[in-house]
Amino acid sequence: MANKKSGSWLSMFLIAVFAAGFVAFIAWGSFSEPSRILIAAAITFVVVFVALLILRLLQKDDDVKPGVPRLK
Repeated sequence: MANKKSGSWLSMFLIAVFAAGFVAFIAWGSFSEPSRILIAAAITFVVVFVALLILRLLQKDDDVKPGVPRLK
């Protein structure tokens, strides 16, 4: 269990969908064209998902066993 990276694909996807929905809601009040709203939401989804993916890939594995102190 120590080698498991935090954040599953589903949680990253849901965070990106929520961010895209929030941006779409804000853009809906700003733009009158639906295509601009969809473009803003799609760009937000891709940027957030890729950022979370990069952070997950760069995460350092923690090889500490539970109950064992890190410092000696």
